[in-house]
Amino acid sequence: MQYPPKTPIEEQEWIFVQTGLFHYPLLGDEKPGLLASRCKGCGEHFFPKRLLCPKCFGKGEMEDVTLDRLGIIYASTVVHIPPPIGLKAPYAYGYVEIPANGIRVFALFTGDDPHSFTHGREVELVLEPLEIEGRKPKIIGYMFRPVS
Repeated sequence: MQYPPKTPIEEQEWIFVQTGLFHYPLLGDEKPGLLASRCKGCGEHFFPKRLLCPKCFGKGEMEDVTLDRLGIIYASTVVHIPPPIGLKAPYAYGYVEIPANGIRVFALFTGDDPHSFTHGREVELVLEPLEIEGRKPKIIGYMFRPVS
């Protein structure tokens, strides 16, 4: 799979895995980033965005932030049975800790053997098409791949 996808969004029928999670298409040398929120009161980060802070219950105003794209795998698992939506098995997913923002993000992993995504491995955010058999329009989502 190529990163970023060579075919611009205008040339295909792309839909987002969920709106509001990231900007796409990327412009020029722009790097991908997950769109999150941060509580101005307690400083806690949340992904996806929240309107009210569940930690301090709204004592602080929420602001939009973009999370750092580098992380470390906190926990992962490999799935060998295809899910009903049609992802190709085996695939890996888990939690990525983003130290710069003090948050963990749940995501799919890509770019290497699914069994290689183990605790402590450095990864970076990428935006890629989800490989779902027979699915049109194509779905673009966020994933983490090994840092090269």
